[in-house]
Amino acid sequence: MTTPTTLFELDMDTGERRILKQSAVGDFDPDDYKSEHHWITVRDGTEVPVSLVYHRQHYQPDKNPMLVYG
Repeated sequence: MTTPTTLFELDMDTGERRILKQSAVGDFDPDDYKSEHHWITVRDGTEVPVSLVYHRQHYQPDKNPMLVYG
């Protein structure tokens, strides 16, 4: 979730992969971002998967707003 859309060629014999095409995203550095996967228990007791993606420099635990999309 921290890299642009990428098309790979995979050598089925060796497992080696080669990038054929990657979407250009301006001044993007994937090392600036982090992604995490969590399971959140909602009101009815169901566990729901949640993926978080954030910029490492601007993340402040318990202080950043969040966009919830489902």
